[in-house]
Amino acid sequence: MKDIKQVPDEAVQRIIQMISCDNVEERQLATKALGYVKSYKQQASDALVVALEDTDIFVRRNAVESLGKIGHGNNQVVQNLKRFLSDKDSDIRANAIKSIGNIAIPSRETFNELLSMLDDDNNHVFLNTLVAIDRLSIDDQKLATKLEKLLKNVTSQETLKAIMQAKRIRELLTRIRQRM
Repeated sequence: MKDIKQVPDEAVQRIIQMISCDNVEERQLATKALGYVKSYKQQASDALVVALEDTDIFVRRNAVESLGKIGHGNNQVVQNLKRFLSDKDSDIRANAIKSIGNIAIPSRETFNELLSMLDDDNNHVFLNTLVAIDRLSIDDQKLATKLEKLLKNVTSQETLKAIMQAKRIRELLTRIRQRM
């Protein structure tokens, strides 16, 4: 689905209203759709933050993902997403990490929180963490130390391939291997 740059005011308002309706399928669709609306970002972000508290897991997953598409540089949105780094649902954790990687302004705090997610047992969470860290890394030495430990325990070819696709991480690994 392409980003929708210009949507009539009424349509955006209707989508935002759908987030609080009783019909779960409508809430799911609304949270997904708001990730593609490029106008009214603040109103859409506010509605999606409310949707983060929904009882339906798919509404929450979509809200987390959509915030990552429209919330660039919004520290309040990043803080809301960080709450989901410890969610019991691995898809929500993975979406939160991807969204944080897409919109966060690099900071030591965010970097450290994401770095700790490399210990997650879920492969999707792990891979999204690598990509997010690749975008936000501000402490190469700390990342190199963590990656050295992880490399000793990598058993999955898929995981190793994903590690190598992240440019900054690939460069660090090259330097690490030269020292080994």
